[in-house]
Amino acid sequence: MLVFSGKELYRRKEVLNLLKAFKSGMISRIEPRIGLEGVLSYVKAEEIMGTRGETVKNILEELVGEGLLIKELLETRVSCPQCGSLNVSIRLKCPACGSTSIKRGEAIQHRKCGYTDFRTVFKGFGDYMACPNCNEILRKEGEDYFSEGVLYKCLICGEFSKSPIREFICSKCEKKYGEEDYNPFEVYGYSINEEKREIIEVETLDLWPVIKNLRSAFWEAKTSVMLKGKSGLEHPFTMIAYRPGVEKAGGETNILVDIVFEKKAVDEVSIISFFSKILDVDVRHAILLAVPDISKQAEELARSYGISVFKCEKMEEVADTLWNAIRPVVEEEASRAFMEIAGILETSQVIKNLIKEGAQESG
Repeated sequence: MLVFSGKELYRRKEVLNLLKAFKSGMISRIEPRIGLEGVLSYVKAEEIMGTRGETVKNILEELVGEGLLIKELLETRVSCPQCGSLNVSIRLKCPACGSTSIKRGEAIQHRKCGYTDFRTVFKGFGDYMACPNCNEILRKEGEDYFSEGVLYKCLICGEFSKSPIREFICSKCEKKYGEEDYNPFEVYGYSINEEKREIIEVETLDLWPVIKNLRSAFWEAKTSVMLKGKSGLEHPFTMIAYRPGVEKAGGETNILVDIVFEKKAVDEVSIISFFSKILDVDVRHAILLAVPDISKQAEELARSYGISVFKCEKMEEVADTLWNAIRPVVEEEASRAFMEIAGILETSQVIKNLIKEGAQESG
């Protein structure tokens, strides 16, 4: 059973925008981009949420904590141990002498004399090559010479190596450091947790049209509220709606609403749960909205408890369905209030007439 909670986190505009993007399929995964200045940012999320920087990252982490998003390690990058920048370049150094004058290329070795150098150094001799060390013709690979693959050659000491020393240089603060000194920076992406998609469906409900209609009728409404019952326990409700002054003056809430979402149909358990809450608080009208359906047994049980049940097949229909459920109550209350005012005016007029008659008789 999922009940619309409207937590403070989900009521934030940037969070709602992001959840709606996931809900609509506009995005299914958020991956970062590292700019030229070595700053990591979630550009797509920033565009959708209308904010940037640490705010975006903090919200993504909060949604991970809620279980709505899954955090995935994409890669680990090198960051400067001094300033933390990701804008790092690598300089190669000879492992033998430490020189930075290093050249990369495909190397071969003459089998007979053992001379090793880049292929481009060996002299061309028709369709073959000649060893620059002994001038012997090299005709066939594997017999006259061997490929050493890609090697690095120091132009100072002449040593070849497969793995030169890598020195990192921060482009921001220009600090130089070795492989043993850099800070590993883990880069994460975020994707929707499919097991929690129903929660996103529920929490992205927009009940503002209902609240707007209520306020037009001089009512007030609050979503995601906690009401303290006679037992001392606090109970969560999707919405309360009341006439201003009535809630505090009489201590009686006019309308209490829960919106319940089930994969198939709302059952008796949801009805009993709702009934146990309204039994502990003062309520005049109790409404339960079932999405996408409600079982016959649950509907009959709700009726016996005095709970008004309405259902809608799609989440997009919730606001209209809820207003259609609340409107008759608002109109009834308005009619009752009118009658009360009319009765007061009528009584007032009777009193005035009596006073007038008394004054005439005494005169």
